[in-house]
Amino acid sequence: MTSPAISGNLPSPTPAQLRAHQQAAAASRAGTDVSIENMHQGFTHVFESTFESTEGIKEYIEHPAHVEFANEFLPVLEKALIIDYKPTSVN
Repeated sequence: MTSPAISGNLPSPTPAQLRAHQQAAAASRAGTDVSIENMHQGFTHVFESTFESTEGIKEYIEHPAHVEFANEFLPVLEKALIIDYKPTSVN
């Protein structure tokens, strides 16, 4: 999951970059902050990708198309928080 505070013009992914993401990720979602608690710490957007395995995350992170896009995308963010985690059930 990535939660960047966005500033400036963001680069758009190329078709190759989109294909690399679609092939690696089981699901993807995005959204903007709508919290009334004001605990966002300046983060305004969330991009969440779900992978079938930690190996899938590794393959995606190392894919040349992802590396290319990350090198263009991350520098234009004010800040980013990237968390890789294995979900567990909370009862």
